Amino acid sequence: MLRNTWPFEFLLCLALLAPYHGSAQISDKELQADKYFERQLFEKASELYQKALKKVSDNEILTVKLARTNFMLDRIPEAYVYYSSTIHKRYLVKSQDYLNYALVLQSLQKFDGAQKWALKYLQFDPRNEVAQNLLISLEQEMNHLGNAQDITWL
Repeated sequence: MLRNTWPFEFLLCLALLAPYHGSAQISDKELQADKYFERQLFEKASELYQKALKKVSDNEILTVKLARTNFMLDRIPEAYVYYSSTIHKRYLVKSQDYLNYALVLQSLQKFDGAQKWALKYLQFDPRNEVAQNLLISLEQEMNHLGNAQDITWL
């Protein structure tokens, strides 16, 4: 005869999931920072995201938000650090992050990486002119760099 064990199973699930409850919560600072970001107040958003990240140092969602915010503030080295740690996690990033990261890499003269992420972005939006122009620019920069290296060996 089958016994009804759902209360036991339910309580067991609650006990197992309880340690993860706190990490999934969004802090008041993060919520306020999200509002600032939506209103394009990126400096204020950045400050609050950083404060929230100090409290929960391994929060990947905050890391992506800081990458986006630093990109919008044209803080290329900071955007690079934050994007580099999260860009490979598809469940966290949006397709726009691929283009942003490609632009960050181009600014840092990491042309091969920039090309890779621009191509990845174009899988989602093949007609995007910014990404298409970026690829053309990257090809020209890599060709120029290759020619410059050839000249130094002469």
